[in-house]
Amino acid sequence: MIGPNSSRRIIHVTSSISREGGGIPPVIWSLAGQMQKLGVQTIVGGLRDNHSEIDSDDASGKVITGEVLGPRALGFSPQLRRTLNREVCSSDIVHAHGLWMYPGVLGAGLSRRKGCKRVVSPHGMLEPWALKHSAIKKRLAGWCFERRNLQTADCLHALCAREAQNLRNYGLDKPIAIIPNGVNLNGLPAVGKNDHVLREYPELKVRKIILFLSRVHPKKGLPDLLQAWVKAKPRQNDWALMVVGPDELGHEAELRKMADDLGIKQDIVFAGPAYGERKKQVVFLC
Repeated sequence: MIGPNSSRRIIHVTSSISREGGGIPPVIWSLAGQMQKLGVQTIVGGLRDNHSEIDSDDASGKVITGEVLGPRALGFSPQLRRTLNREVCSSDIVHAHGLWMYPGVLGAGLSRRKGCKRVVSPHGMLEPWALKHSAIKKRLAGWCFERRNLQTADCLHALCAREAQNLRNYGLDKPIAIIPNGVNLNGLPAVGKNDHVLREYPELKVRKIILFLSRVHPKKGLPDLLQAWVKAKPRQNDWALMVVGPDELGHEAELRKMADDLGIKQDIVFAGPAYGERKKQVVFLC
């Protein structure tokens, strides 16, 4: 059992602890912060990048980063391995987040060498569409290390029943805990209190809003949504589509051009990151 009087620590290991890691780092920071409030010590370990220092400067628990040696896509970090090897003990729980990179291998090695329990959260990375992206790389990684890492975990964490089924479809028979991501409501305006939105976008005062809240990333299906908007074509000027989330890979510019080409530019509002870009200020953008 883990509680305020427990001697166990939670060691979160992942590839990126900054905004460069997309939706996973906000989940880790929030989870670690809540565990700290409950009196459970946490350590967050990840690869160093251009934003890891600033995005972890107000973390409540201990943060460990390591420089990457070799290709960034592999994420091999002897420095992170050495530091966590000195830190982790048998009473800890290692929680590995994400797949296909060295930090997952490191998490498996730590649990094996130190004799501690290990939880793995794939965060949707075994979805069929995700497996098709860079499929050759993922099949090779699965054969070399990832399938073994998953098969030797003490528990697998799924965000929903469908993800749990994806784990089973991958051939895994380990126990699965289905626990959705939480949402941090602190600091968000009360329901219906959208005056700040209307001040910034006065054209929305006379329109109903459909909200798309996520990272603006090619994998999120926004081009399909714009095509569907054209086909559905709500009554003239009754509705607007508001896209809220941080732009990644320059995808917002592509979408703006697409909306212009489709003749729906006047219906789409790109509002940027939700409540600021910092990890503690956003709704989980998974």
